[in-house]
Amino acid sequence: SCTICPLFTMVRLGYACINTILRAEDVFTNRTLRLATLKEKGVEYAKELGLRNVKDLLPILKWNEAHNIRFFRLSSAIFPFASDATYGYSLKYAERELREAGEYARQHGHRLTSHPGQYNVLCSPRDNVVLNTERDLAYHAEMLDLMGMGKDSVMIIHMGGAYGDKPASLKRFETNFLKLPANVRDRLVLENGDDVASALEGEAVNHGLDLNSLGSVGLEPGNVDPDIKVSNVADDSVLLHLQEVLAAD
Repeated sequence: SCTICPLFTMVRLGYACINTILRAEDVFTNRTLRLATLKEKGVEYAKELGLRNVKDLLPILKWNEAHNIRFFRLSSAIFPFASDATYGYSLKYAERELREAGEYARQHGHRLTSHPGQYNVLCSPRDNVVLNTERDLAYHAEMLDLMGMGKDSVMIIHMGGAYGDKPASLKRFETNFLKLPANVRDRLVLENGDDVASALEGEAVNHGLDLNSLGSVGLEPGNVDPDIKVSNVADDSVLLHLQEVLAAD
């Protein structure tokens, strides 16, 4: 309720995708396979790996809760090849496991987000890249929807390349964004760490398309179990944070 500044900042401590402590106990969510193996063993094998992955999500969330960590980035590889043009599949077969993990996260106040890969480029001049992006974003949204997560469970993407004509690139982003299904649009936020679009350009796009914008920040560990070696929690040995800027009433 600051009367001087209309904004306040809340930062939650969290990490991305792989808990290396539990990974040593064979608990992780990014089991995957090569395309050659997929062709040999079929989609059912990929779905089996996906089910094993999502079943390990709940133990990770419980570990996080036990160590006062309530901000976690979901792996994009939980369901391998789910968004593939040829071998893709619906996540409905894992609805129960997704729902259980989502219920636990909501009951304990955990925020879960995702960061679809860098190959998701809505402003690409190549139609096949945009189509692949649409499928991959739909996959991430389906996962979060089946978990029953709220609108703060966002999907963070980068603006993309300029391709020699920045205004045209930004226009393609706008056009392709508006073609996305509502459940995908509602979860998209833009990463402000792009070299292509400045923060001001990003904000202009955000305001025009009703998007949010997040900046990545690094902090020293705060309210976590002091017995935990923080550098061993995240796969890249760095705890990642997202700054949540909330408008005051």
